[in-house]
Amino acid sequence: MSKDAEHIADEETPLMPDGRGTRRRGSVAEMTQQAQFSTLSYMCALTVVVFLVGILLGVKVEGWDAITAVYVLTQTVTTVGYGDVTPTHPAVQLYYSFLVLYTLATGTYVASSQLYKSLSKAHEDLLHSKLTRAAGDGSRDEQCTGGSAGVCKPVTPLGKLAVASIPAILVVIFGTVFYAVFESCTCSYGKTRVHGCIDTDYASCAASGGWVKSWPAAFYMSIITLTTVGYGDYSPRSQLGRAVAVLWMIFGVLAVGNWIKGISDFFAEIQDGSHEGPQSIDHHVFDLIDKSGDGSLSKSEYVNYVLIKYGMVTEDDLDMIESQYDEIDELQTGCVTLAQIERAEKKRKVAGDEA
Repeated sequence: MSKDAEHIADEETPLMPDGRGTRRRGSVAEMTQQAQFSTLSYMCALTVVVFLVGILLGVKVEGWDAITAVYVLTQTVTTVGYGDVTPTHPAVQLYYSFLVLYTLATGTYVASSQLYKSLSKAHEDLLHSKLTRAAGDGSRDEQCTGGSAGVCKPVTPLGKLAVASIPAILVVIFGTVFYAVFESCTCSYGKTRVHGCIDTDYASCAASGGWVKSWPAAFYMSIITLTTVGYGDYSPRSQLGRAVAVLWMIFGVLAVGNWIKGISDFFAEIQDGSHEGPQSIDHHVFDLIDKSGDGSLSKSEYVNYVLIKYGMVTEDDLDMIESQYDEIDELQTGCVTLAQIERAEKKRKVAGDEA
């Protein structure tokens, strides 16, 4: 080996040797997940403090009771925004303005992180599904049902949509039944109380100007609430109704959001499945990958063959990767070190800055 080659090889310090004597640095995905978990932990702690301050201001400055303060905070952060009870003191209005911006910023961060993970997971599932069929196992996603034999049946796109729909349907049904029964008519309390209202029975309450919710109105309020439209023409008015709404809005908005995602996944999977045909040997791709032309593929060539065949990468992508590898492997030794990769990245960065 030449001195240059020895110098390059010596630049990489041995890291975490495994049982077979090879070097590995641990999973990049694991390190990324740990960093994200740490960031989310700090954000959760800060969010708890921000929410507690908002509740405290509602109780001490606005004069709300604890339930109303939590209720107003919840409809604010879920963007429902009924408008039945709102901050009136300038200091509280200023803080809730900050609260809205903070919620949008943190919500966007969490949503984008989850979207990235979902897209990555979907990409992995798609590749796994295709590789499974390529290996001769024609199975799709499966779920096992109970029973002594442990019968397994394929999970169809429609089945997945049904699973996502059940929680959304349940929270809508719960909201409709609860508010139609327990808030069929109420005089409310606090700042939203109807003066002169008599809530001894439904007839007296309705006749004296109480807040009335019919079954259609309760269903309408449930849909408007859980889709975060929040017109404000119908909203929880009783103390019990607002206490229940705190959890109902949180879990309901999440359930409906998951249902909307399920609809998107359903059509995406149907569209993907409609383009899948019989998986036969692709002679063109095989010849393309068989650089030596001897009619056989090495392990790395077979990996490239499968990636191109199932549309995970293109021929141009592989050509670009091979070209980058050749640039890094300056001595054409057939292997590269971490130091060589880092040096090549620095060169590309310098070239980019100069350009």
